[in-house]
Amino acid sequence: MKKVWLMLAAALFCGSAGAAAPELFRPDEALKKKIAADPEMKRILYQAHRTMLSPVMAKVRPDRGNKYTLWYFGTTFTYWMEGLGYSYMVTGDGKYAKKAVELIVSTCRDFPVNDEKLSSGLVCERGQFLYGLAVGCFFFFDKLTPEEQQLVADTAAGYIDETLKEADKPETWWYDIHNHNGVMFGPAGIISLFFQDRPGYKKRVADCVRILKRWINSGFDDKGLPCEGSVYARYSALRVMLFATLLRDQGGEDLFKTTKLKKWPHVYPAKMIPGTNLVETRNDAYYAPPSLECLFVSAANQDPVAEWIWRSWSDRGREYFPLNLLLEARRRPEPALELSKYPLSEFFRQRRLSIWRTGWGGDDAMFSIEAGPYLTAKTRHRSIHAQADRGHFNLYAYGDLWGVDTGYANDANGNPNFSRNNTLAHSCVLIDGKGQGRSGNGPGVSAETLAARDFGTFGYAKVDCTSAYNGNNWGEPAAGAKQAIRDVFFVRPSHGASAYAVVLDNINSDSKTHTCTWQMMLLADKQVELRPNGALIRNGKPFASYATTPARAKNGALTWKVKFDKPTRCSFWGLFRAGGISVLDSDSFYLSIDGGRPMQWNTAAGAEYDWRRIPDQVNLRNSPPRSKMFDFSAGEHTITLSTREREAEVQALFLGTTPDMTPAVPGDGRFLPVAAAEVSGGMVLKPHEKAVSGNRCAVWLDAARPVRMYQDSFTPANYSRPPAVILRLRGDAEAINPLFAAVLAPLKPEMKEPEVKFDRSVAGRVTITVKWPEAVDTIVWNTNGKGTANFRRVPVRTDRE
Repeated sequence: MKKVWLMLAAALFCGSAGAAAPELFRPDEALKKKIAADPEMKRILYQAHRTMLSPVMAKVRPDRGNKYTLWYFGTTFTYWMEGLGYSYMVTGDGKYAKKAVELIVSTCRDFPVNDEKLSSGLVCERGQFLYGLAVGCFFFFDKLTPEEQQLVADTAAGYIDETLKEADKPETWWYDIHNHNGVMFGPAGIISLFFQDRPGYKKRVADCVRILKRWINSGFDDKGLPCEGSVYARYSALRVMLFATLLRDQGGEDLFKTTKLKKWPHVYPAKMIPGTNLVETRNDAYYAPPSLECLFVSAANQDPVAEWIWRSWSDRGREYFPLNLLLEARRRPEPALELSKYPLSEFFRQRRLSIWRTGWGGDDAMFSIEAGPYLTAKTRHRSIHAQADRGHFNLYAYGDLWGVDTGYANDANGNPNFSRNNTLAHSCVLIDGKGQGRSGNGPGVSAETLAARDFGTFGYAKVDCTSAYNGNNWGEPAAGAKQAIRDVFFVRPSHGASAYAVVLDNINSDSKTHTCTWQMMLLADKQVELRPNGALIRNGKPFASYATTPARAKNGALTWKVKFDKPTRCSFWGLFRAGGISVLDSDSFYLSIDGGRPMQWNTAAGAEYDWRRIPDQVNLRNSPPRSKMFDFSAGEHTITLSTREREAEVQALFLGTTPDMTPAVPGDGRFLPVAAAEVSGGMVLKPHEKAVSGNRCAVWLDAARPVRMYQDSFTPANYSRPPAVILRLRGDAEAINPLFAAVLAPLKPEMKEPEVKFDRSVAGRVTITVKWPEAVDTIVWNTNGKGTANFRRVPVRTDRE
């Protein structure tokens, strides 16, 4: 999901002929000065500067045969309007208004709803288009002539009415739950409020309210948990909340009083990863802190819990500047949240998501598993964002992320072997390399949670993923399974024991022997020490410095000398970050070998460090992701990385020796840290200060047949979405039913590993003993049928006693 939400405040401080914004939303001089002085304002002004140099949209749009034309157009147009609008708000410079009027008028004339290629765009693309119009109108409506104002009203009405024809049809694929309802009808509602004095627009406001209430009721569960991933909910709900704010301030219905929307921030205590400000993620989303939704709810409902989360856990809405400052100027309550009163476990009935924890601080741990229905499974024609991840687990402890979700994909229509939507990118079991049914972009898979309990000392769940392994709701086949039952325990600390998890898999396809693969997903910054019966996972040592060319410095370069003993083919990876005020303008370098012609390296890096490769093909969405290979003769060579865009940052390069080799599993590849390079020109080295704990996670894996432990890395086809490399800990067993039994124990540096034993001497039973200094835990797993599993902890007498 492209992040394009900096513009959300546009409607909050300008009036119109149809619905003047309240005085409260117009920043006074003191607030304007505060916004102008904020470092983020440099980015907004730069955005406006780029827009001033842009031609009108008709001259830059791609070929109309491209199905992404409307998305490209909508995001670009909104980018233009937010940059010009905020800059005009702060500076009052008329040049921004003049350019905005030119773009608004040309856009409405060139992109009518009756253009077949545009009107057939996805509903979210239409919503993006309408948002750009709304942003432009709320800032610059009074600069338009009456004829131009009517052109805007007619254009918006065309898109709204065209989409309303689909919105109430249950056979529409985005009907009901999908976040596109909010993405479209939030902006539609905003611009409809603006033109309420014109024919048909009052009804359009009412229609937007009705559809959004239906989406809120369907898209969030009874506790306020989004049914799609948390970032999808934010993607749509922030626009809805902006519309709700304007609607209420004009005396309309208060959507903030809808039960599920006001509950949303109250879900976060159950979802926060201990010792971090990250929300536990799954269901085709990525890790991120709480954000502006908490501020919206705090201000609208005077909600002290939402206010506490905003101040204590959120990212303070920097991505949405200056809306964060404008909303913070509103009356809000004092923060109040007592975590001690929140339960240490939560079960979300609609998604069948189970979460257990020991607490919320840096000394705490958390474990989760989800196994529920595909929420639109009964209607083949409808869909939501989902992945083939039923039974996938996440494990966090002491501020570290151990077992993780691999993030956003939404590319299941591409090569399934390289999609994060696939089971091979989740902590589940594969049968002969195959997993659950294809999910995302339409189809999805379902599972059942048979039990989910919290017994105090431990939490327990049993999930049945058999249906998911037998195909999706479109009837497409999958690995096939007679049964796929997973039992999990999350054991809380006491008697000298640390928190740990147990994962038990009773899975078989038929009566034949298959290669069964147990998987645990890890971030690429982890290092794995393989053991015969498991592994020890540690935090990798970070690079000590990074290199960059400052904003006003002259061009510079990093040059490494590399020697090869024999002719070698190498791939190139880099650990990059876009460090400038514009991510799009600070993410590239030039690369040259032996003084040859420089090659442009567009890294597609974001605001956080991530490994990026030089790929060997342009179509990264659906093609197998492989690296471009470069030939080196035997002897010494120079590799130079030089300035293309200032403030692009790099910590190291990595040279792989095969197209599939990655920095996560480096093999015989080599790292080239910037500290080892010769630095010249305006390039400078700066210290990279990142504290890394000495924590570790011990893994024991046992099966009915011998297990071969190994690690590999997964590079998803959807390259532009982080992380670009995922580390997988895997264990293979050749068996009819492997009966995998795993113990996962996160440990602090001072904690000793427990003694773990697996006993399979009794047919139909696996007994696991986990011996700690002051206690012995016993897990008895009866594997017949769907089986049962039991836990017992017995304190051990010590010499002190």
